[in-house]
Amino acid sequence: MRFVLSPLIAQSEEIRALLILYAATLPGLASSSFIGPDRIGGFRGYPTRVQASASANNLELARRLSGRCRRS
Repeated sequence: MRFVLSPLIAQSEEIRALLILYAATLPGLASSSFIGPDRIGGFRGYPTRVQASASANNLELARRLSGRCRRS
């Protein structure tokens, strides 16, 4: 299923690079900001500031992930 949907939602290499360059060079961007695509549910589009998901701000989840990374 992943390969069937990939052409529909995947971005080109150029756009993926643009997201990274935008985040790295946008003046005044706070370190806690998130940059992502501006269309189709955040899967495609040009770079823009986006709202972080609830799980991205979940401190308990971050602690558990950090603990697992240290054990590996």
